[in-house]
Amino acid sequence: MVAHPAPPSSAPRQPHASAMSTALLAPLRNPAYRAIWVATLLSNFGVWIQMVAAAWLMTSIAPTVDFVAWVQAATALPPLVFTLVGGVLADRIDQRLIFLVAQLIVLVVALLLSVIDGFGLMTPWLLLGLTFALDSGSALRYRPTRPPSWRSCRGRKLASALMLASVGWNIARAAGPGIGGLIIAVLGVPAAFAANALCNVLIVVVLVRQRRQSAIVKAKSTAGLLSEILGGFRHVWAAPAIRWAMLRCLPVHAVRQRAVVAAAAGRQAAGGHRLELRPDAGRARPRCAGRRLA
Repeated sequence: MVAHPAPPSSAPRQPHASAMSTALLAPLRNPAYRAIWVATLLSNFGVWIQMVAAAWLMTSIAPTVDFVAWVQAATALPPLVFTLVGGVLADRIDQRLIFLVAQLIVLVVALLLSVIDGFGLMTPWLLLGLTFALDSGSALRYRPTRPPSWRSCRGRKLASALMLASVGWNIARAAGPGIGGLIIAVLGVPAAFAANALCNVLIVVVLVRQRRQSAIVKAKSTAGLLSEILGGFRHVWAAPAIRWAMLRCLPVHAVRQRAVVAAAAGRQAAGGHRLELRPDAGRARPRCAGRRLA
């Protein structure tokens, strides 16, 4: 009797989990990329700490809850303008320089927020203005966030590098608000602003070091800033995949911002928003729906 070999299984072979994790972490073997990734992760923690601190502080000093929604507006408006400008500048000059300038803006404004609130001089309009300035710096870095250190990542490594960037952002988004709330509860709002500034120190050091190690010279552009921005819009509209991805994201962001405004309006309608002077704090603190927020 002749033994026949068993037919090969038609089920696709699943890659081993360790092989997948190794492929995902492969870009981190590059020292330049690893330094940028770690520094950017720390900076992303600062973003969420800043958001929690700004919202809590506005709730504490604002005469009406409308100012709480305006904090969201001051955070959302800068990307509409400065992301486009940052993208054009990154195509013209060394994107590490744009990244560095943006991080310095964030660091300086965060320090100003900490010092001004520490001395009890913060007002709602000043907080809105400084929040707008800080997020303008954050918006400038969106396009230059992909530094030249990514050039060594090709093929699957580039896909892994993009995925790791998303992983870092989601790690900060998951843990950052909790860390911010803990800092506020233990040390106060000025400490949270100072923590945001501290989170941006490492990325400044890394960018300065990488710019000293290698220089990038780009061809001088003859087109104007506005013409390049309009050219970017034309490119997006001509690319169906990008166009529909942006159109799908637009309703999500619109609903999210609408929910913030509706929540603030609901709080005002439910319990009102009136101020109560607390001698122990030395400033006006709000009371909403009969419960103290601070």
